[in-house]
Amino acid sequence: MAKIFRISVLVLLCCGLYAAGNTTESNAPEETKKTEVVIIGTIHSAHHKNPNYSPDTLKEIILSLKPDAILNELPLSLVDSNGRPLEKFRSKGSSCPEVWAADEAAMELSIKQIPFDRPDRQENFKKTKYFEREKRANKTAKKWYEQIKKEDPNSTDIKITLLWWRDAEIAHGHLMTNGSPEIINSKTFDSIIRIKHSVWYDILPSVLTKYPGYETLIEDWHFARDQWCERNKIMADNIIEAAKDHPGKRLVIATGCYHRYILRDLLRDEPCVELKEYWEIVKPDFQESQKPKSEKWAPFEWANYTTGGKTYPKAAILIPIQLEHLPKTYWMQLDTGCDGTFFYGIIQQLNYPDESVAKRDNCITVSGELGNYRLRSVPFRVKPGL
Repeated sequence: MAKIFRISVLVLLCCGLYAAGNTTESNAPEETKKTEVVIIGTIHSAHHKNPNYSPDTLKEIILSLKPDAILNELPLSLVDSNGRPLEKFRSKGSSCPEVWAADEAAMELSIKQIPFDRPDRQENFKKTKYFEREKRANKTAKKWYEQIKKEDPNSTDIKITLLWWRDAEIAHGHLMTNGSPEIINSKTFDSIIRIKHSVWYDILPSVLTKYPGYETLIEDWHFARDQWCERNKIMADNIIEAAKDHPGKRLVIATGCYHRYILRDLLRDEPCVELKEYWEIVKPDFQESQKPKSEKWAPFEWANYTTGGKTYPKAAILIPIQLEHLPKTYWMQLDTGCDGTFFYGIIQQLNYPDESVAKRDNCITVSGELGNYRLRSVPFRVKPGL
């Protein structure tokens, strides 16, 4: 009996310690809990063009997260006294549809909106002549590129420049108009922007020191770098302040996707912040609804081939391609033995508007329809001499 009593006492003691441990954890001071910070990269006006990441899609993502507050990439001058975006930004069709999406979600969830951009953003743009310097730098950079391309088209400097000006630009442009929200909010996309900024802000200014007469361009690029770093530091500080005001809660940060990588860098080691990706928390039902309901054959035509007086039927498969803003239908051959997709050089002789095909070196970026597939700023190689 004594033995049974001792066992019973031991069990009760263990239960008491377990309960005490649980009580201590649940009663932990609210201010010691980390704030869950979800940075959602937006694509600004490209939300209107990207069928996979529309303003409505962004709104549904925010709603599915059920945040306690939403932080918008806006300065104080563009919000009202309650932190809500000014009325002109609440239109779905505006150039800032991400603001509409955040505002709609905030109203539906009855939660607060907080501006987290540098408070004097608009005033700073004017004071520093930011856009004037940006325009001057772009013009001078184009002049410098044409100069070195003429002097030595195979130089390392040309290759470095194209890494920024062509390759990173084409990759990011394609994703902006075609990528899903999960792709835009990924390490892959962040890495593309990081590489682009690294070449632009750090590598190219060093390359330019070898070319006399471009000192102003170096200064303008350094100015752009310093402004970028300063602005993002302010944005990160504002996020940290909001996180401290919402311990143990969830904040959604709606910001341009270019800011994702640097904000995550600045917030990663912050004690009060726990960084999360939206797709780590919830997989919205609307993503499932975007999957194709059924597969359809793309339209195509068989082409015959005649040689040596003999005709071979069904020698090639041709798929129609319709470029935006052009009434004529062109045809591309489906060649399973080809190691890539490219346009013949003759397409560069066509009189097409820039909106449908953008030329750059040996690449073109195309918008239109290929078979039943929608093309939005998709890069293709151009095979010269044909």
